[in-house]
Amino acid sequence: MDSKRAHIIRSAQRLFLKHGYLKVSMSDIAEELEISRPTLYKSFANKEAVLDGLLSLHAEECRAEVRARLPKARTLTKKLQTIFDIWVIEPFAMAIGNENGRDLMLNGSTYYPAVFERTYQLIQDELQSVIDGEVDSKSLIPTKDLSQLLSLSVKGLKASAQTEEDLRRLVKGLIVMTTAVIEKR
Repeated sequence: MDSKRAHIIRSAQRLFLKHGYLKVSMSDIAEELEISRPTLYKSFANKEAVLDGLLSLHAEECRAEVRARLPKARTLTKKLQTIFDIWVIEPFAMAIGNENGRDLMLNGSTYYPAVFERTYQLIQDELQSVIDGEVDSKSLIPTKDLSQLLSLSVKGLKASAQTEEDLRRLVKGLIVMTTAVIEKR
C-alpha cells in the first residue's frame, strides 16, 4: 500500500477511535488531513473504501507478523496460539479499552459485512495452512471445515469476552479442543 493511502487510513482510524465509525464522515477525514474532499475522493470512493483499506492494511501487517513469528512455534498448540494472538487477541486488546474501537470490532460486520467477512476468511486461510500440515486423511473433521469452525468461533469469543484475560482463556480452550480433535486420529 502506498504511503499516501496509508496516511489517510491511519488518520481515519484515529477519528474512528475518537468519535466512532458511524459519526465520522469523509468531510471529517479530509478536514483532519487538511486536504480537500475531492482530493480525498481521488484516493477513496467512500467511507466504506477507507474501512476496507484499514482492514487491508491490518491484514498486511498481520500476515507479515505471522511470517515473522510462526517459524518459531514448533508445536501445533504454539502455532495456533501464534495465529490467534496476532489476528484476534492483540487487536482485541488494543480495541477493548476504547468504546469506539470495541464498537467497530464487534459491530463492524453489521455495518459492512463483506469487508469484515474477508478478514475472517484470511484468518481461516492462516489456520488452514497450519492445520493442513498436522492432519492426515483419517482426520475426524476435514481441515477446511475445522479452520472454518475456528474462524467462526472467534467471532463469538470476541463478542462474549469482557476482558483480554477472558478472551485468552476462551481461545486457550478452543486450542485445547482443536488439538484434541486432531490428535485423536
